[in-house]
Amino acid sequence: MTARLCSRCGAPLGHVEPGQAVTCHYCGVEQDIEPAPAPLPPPPVRLEVQGPAYHPPVRDWNPNAEEEKTPSGMPRMAKVILGVAIVGGIGIGIAATVDETMKKADLDRKKAEGQREQELEKARQAAARDEAARPTPSAVVEAGPDPNTLPATVTLTLSGGDAGSFEDPRYVAVDPKGFTYVAEKSGRVQRFDADGKGLSSFRAETTNGPHGSNSTDITIPQGMAADRKGRVWVSIGYDLTAYDGASGKQVARVPHRFPSTCFRNITITPGGMVVRSACTDKDVYALVRMDADGHTLATFPLSPAWQQDADNKVAVDAAGNIYEPHSIDGQVVVDDAHFKVVTRFGSRGDTFGHFSNYAGPGAIALSAKGDLVIANGDDVDVYGVDGQARGRVQRLWQGGVRDVAVGPDGQVWVVAGAGVVRVQLGG
Repeated sequence: MTARLCSRCGAPLGHVEPGQAVTCHYCGVEQDIEPAPAPLPPPPVRLEVQGPAYHPPVRDWNPNAEEEKTPSGMPRMAKVILGVAIVGGIGIGIAATVDETMKKADLDRKKAEGQREQELEKARQAAARDEAARPTPSAVVEAGPDPNTLPATVTLTLSGGDAGSFEDPRYVAVDPKGFTYVAEKSGRVQRFDADGKGLSSFRAETTNGPHGSNSTDITIPQGMAADRKGRVWVSIGYDLTAYDGASGKQVARVPHRFPSTCFRNITITPGGMVVRSACTDKDVYALVRMDADGHTLATFPLSPAWQQDADNKVAVDAAGNIYEPHSIDGQVVVDDAHFKVVTRFGSRGDTFGHFSNYAGPGAIALSAKGDLVIANGDDVDVYGVDGQARGRVQRLWQGGVRDVAVGPDGQVWVVAGAGVVRVQLGG
């Protein structure tokens, strides 16, 4: 047995056998006692042998002694020098041979590259001669017209009348007698006859100020329409103001009632008009049905979320159904005469049959055939009231389409870019 110490606190553990487990009485740690290490082997014994020490013989060098010769009789040093010379000469010869071989290979490579370049040049010249000699194909079948395009012919282009060129045109309206009115951002309204001659102009103005940060557009015209009495209705300052089309004198005014009504786009109907209202500072949106003189008949509240509301001019068919453009959703919502939603159609996309990803559907007008003429980004599409796309009007204008209208003769008016065009569908 051997006396051991605790590995943790250093207290004596008493005499324990190697390999035995013992618990320290001071710190309580149980530990195993490892066996004692095996004894080291004894150091090796060095043996000393007595006797004379060995000393190798030392050769004395005599500078006058005769140089040792090889069996051939040639002094050894001379033979070494000769061998070195022979090996060096062989190495120089080999190096010269390798250098000559590399030069020849380089010349052969350059010659081959030159020949290959000449062959490629001959091939290119031959291909150019073949291309020049090839006859122009006269029987190439060109892509036919897009079957979805509705042929159209420009019958009139307006760029401003006697009052001067347009300054940012926004809206167009045509009365039953064929007079056309164009409203500009500044509030000026120009009047044209059926041949596009500028007749007169007047200015729609307001003294109303914004109701908040979202109504800074209150001084800009927000819509325009012409009725059967020759009056031109303009929404400006969120009011509805009627002007005599011929004289430009104000003949009626319907004030807005913030925050319940803020008048914007106007649509003339057989019994009066439907006006879109949007008080953006309070998120109050509605469609308002009025009689011909602007008296409210019914109001249809819309969603308080502007992303889900009509945001441009609506169309109304003979049955009183209302077609609302929702550009955020990329859809047209259809209401019956009692403002009940009955269906919706359309989806977003960049191809025909879809509404533009950034500006469609826009303003809607009813065609002479009862179809829907819809502004769609840079295009104008025609849809049936059943929601089926009929075709895309041949684009004969430049810029994004802001407004559309249909005259009494069925021709379509388009406000796009800095001008106004009238097109006749069907070529």
